[in-house]
Amino acid sequence: MLLTIHDANLQKVAFVDNSKQNTLNYYNDTWSRDMPTGASTFEFTVFKKAIQSDTASSKAYQHLNERAWVSFRHNGRTYLFNVMSVEENEQTIKCYCENLNLELINELVNPYKATRAMTFAEYCTEMDLLNYAHLTIGINEISDQQRIIEWTTQETKLARLLNLAKQFNAEIEFDTQLKADSTIKKFTVNIYHEHDDTHQGVGRIRNDVVLKYGKNISSITRKVDKTGIFNTIRPTGKMPTVEVEESGERHLSSQRVKNADGSTTETIIRTASDGTKSKTIVHTKVTKLADKTRITTTTTTRSDGSIEQTVTTSKKGGPSNTEKRIIKPPKKKEKETEPEKEVLTIENLGDWSIKNERGELEFYQRGQQLYAPLSMQLYPSTFTSATAEDQWTRRDFDFDTDEPNELRRLAYLKLKQHCYPAITYEVDGFVDVEIGDTIQIYDDGFSPALIIKARVSEQKISFTNPSSNKTTFSNFKALENKLSDGIQAAFERLFEASKPYTIKLSTDNGIAFKNGQGQTIVTPTLMRGNKVIHSGWRWVVDGVIKATSSSYIVRASDINQKMVLTVSAWVDNKEVASEQLTLINTSDGLQGPKGDTGPQGAIGPKGDRGEKGERGERGLQGLQGLQGAKGDQGIPGTKGADGRTQYTHIAYADTISGSGFSQTNADKTYIGVYVDFNSTDSVNPADYRWTRWRGSDGLNGKDGPQGIPGKPGADGRTPYFHRAWANSADGRTDFSTSDSTNKRY
Repeated sequence: MLLTIHDANLQKVAFVDNSKQNTLNYYNDTWSRDMPTGASTFEFTVFKKAIQSDTASSKAYQHLNERAWVSFRHNGRTYLFNVMSVEENEQTIKCYCENLNLELINELVNPYKATRAMTFAEYCTEMDLLNYAHLTIGINEISDQQRIIEWTTQETKLARLLNLAKQFNAEIEFDTQLKADSTIKKFTVNIYHEHDDTHQGVGRIRNDVVLKYGKNISSITRKVDKTGIFNTIRPTGKMPTVEVEESGERHLSSQRVKNADGSTTETIIRTASDGTKSKTIVHTKVTKLADKTRITTTTTTRSDGSIEQTVTTSKKGGPSNTEKRIIKPPKKKEKETEPEKEVLTIENLGDWSIKNERGELEFYQRGQQLYAPLSMQLYPSTFTSATAEDQWTRRDFDFDTDEPNELRRLAYLKLKQHCYPAITYEVDGFVDVEIGDTIQIYDDGFSPALIIKARVSEQKISFTNPSSNKTTFSNFKALENKLSDGIQAAFERLFEASKPYTIKLSTDNGIAFKNGQGQTIVTPTLMRGNKVIHSGWRWVVDGVIKATSSSYIVRASDINQKMVLTVSAWVDNKEVASEQLTLINTSDGLQGPKGDTGPQGAIGPKGDRGEKGERGERGLQGLQGLQGAKGDQGIPGTKGADGRTQYTHIAYADTISGSGFSQTNADKTYIGVYVDFNSTDSVNPADYRWTRWRGSDGLNGKDGPQGIPGKPGADGRTPYFHRAWANSADGRTDFSTSDSTNKRY
């Protein structure tokens, strides 16, 4: 990964690249990305070393200071970081960087109270959150939403921006784009609707990525906890505040809010001259039918407790019809008592309900409360449904809102979060996707098989130590297995088919021998996951296929110090796995060199006469005599055998055991050769002796130092190797450069 160092004006001044020797190198790097804050940090350490571009007064590593910027590209995007702190000693420089500018990180914004409902962009303008940070709004999925929000404390612009997104139920991400000259092209903040059942939020839905236990994740832990469960909620909010004019005259204020379902809610506050207030809430919803019929439903709720509903039905080009009905009459006036503190409830909103995917009633409203009936049936408040009539577990919550529809929405989210047990998952693994992406995770270690959907909420990436990379997931959701038994079985087969084959080898007498004595039987087992697979086998030694049996006997006498035994597994005439086993044969040490001659001993007594010795060797031949007369014709010898021509056969394969056998494709990794007296090439890989003749592409090595210039060479000319076949030694008979069939030369 190439790191580019920029100065305070974002001009490129140095590079840090581990793939090249003539640049600075780095290590101990960690790139951390966090979805909730939209921010990321980058830490790395650089060796302080001299490079070719250095001068006596300027070193490349000196550009790594607290005024510098660092950038790199990852998955097609540019990431720019502000160097926030530098730690230096005689050998290294350690940098800590953040992806935002100081205006956002350190600049404080004062408390603020909105006097009207405003959009996200309007809040940013009113509080100067973007201008001085050179930040603009890019994608904005909540541009039509409005809120009345108040902040009572001072905080940084970044904290205020994150809090503003939370108030709008949104998620944000920062995107930096540079021009060719490294100056800022665009610095944007993208605003997405928060992640829920109908909105993705930051990131994408990655149907192309499926994590599987044992393949790209090492473990999944599931925890189910119902300690905080409840299934009915009574929400309350605060009443709107109304300013009274000093004249004491009647004052009216109105606030209109557009709801998530497209309806509108208008709250009207009237203040009389005596200071008494009255509130009217008008909720309007328009429904368009397939036949272009338009139905407008207006529900008016007043302070006296009365609820009135008007339904107008109209069709383009036709008459309209309006029906008005009293849903609830005004409350009767009672004897005046000490007034209770007035709170906002959802009682006047009318009926509301939500059904699940199976058409079952899962949530509904009655009066001031929301209920979750399925939760109550599964988790009653007492031991069983027969022990008491009231099986509901209730909680009261106060929310910071003065709008009834928003109050119900917040209460629904709270009830939905706590009406079923909290299920959390911990996944250990890494996947190279973007922050916020949603992926599926499959684990057959659970029964039934566990299929969950999760989002990437945090990532830690090291370019120099990829083994430390880690992905943290959130927003887990268990997906219901809706497959039939037959389809489920087919899915299981597909999942099993994705697991790799492995070979386990065992021996009955070890792999080490001495002085050529002994033998061992090698037995292979083909595995796929935890299942044993039946297969055929090929045993290869020094490129020669020795056997196709289910086991192989290795004799110590056949081992010259070391033998590499290759076994390959074959399923349906296809090689699916291979494994190697190294066996050794050691010998006792060789006889040492002859020692020095010792001193001569005393002369012993004369011995007895020995026996007659054996006849000595024949002496040297004497001088040749003169040429004699020519002799008679000798006896004729036996008739010689017919002359036979040897043929060399060449073939090619993908593995040392002959997998991917071909007699024409020379681009394969292994070449096989054998010689016989038959002109027809064998198609049996076992007849060939296999040798690797094409190596894998090597990694790009580091640039070496400049060598000593050589002598000027002659004009460069490239030699080429040519082959041809014929049926005569001079090549004139049946000459061909492509057809070797039945050719003798």
